[in-house]
Amino acid sequence: MRDHAAATLVERIRQDQRAAMKQGYRVELSELRTILARIANAEAVPVSETINSTSGPIAGATAGVGSTEMPRRELSLADVRDAIAEEIDEIDRALTGVDPASRHAGELAEKREVARRYLPGD
Repeated sequence: MRDHAAATLVERIRQDQRAAMKQGYRVELSELRTILARIANAEAVPVSETINSTSGPIAGATAGVGSTEMPRRELSLADVRDAIAEEIDEIDRALTGVDPASRHAGELAEKREVARRYLPGD
């Protein structure tokens, strides 16, 4: 799947997600889901590497069960951390357009702190 360190980090995020779900930590749970989705998207094979479709009765269709399945990319620890850092950057950009005293700003700041837990030195 991925290198051991990357798999360990992703498993830690999944465990924290389960704990947040059990504790009812809505904002933390939302951010952990977002991080895991970002990692899953990073594992996706680029469209240019997908299987070419065959001609048939349906344009662009491929034949056979699983014929469109592609193996996922293997991510290194650096790749996983990059995905998390991109999430933090996106939160920071969102914070620039929000009233600092608003509830939304507080939620974004909380999400940023959740994401930072998974980067070294933060």
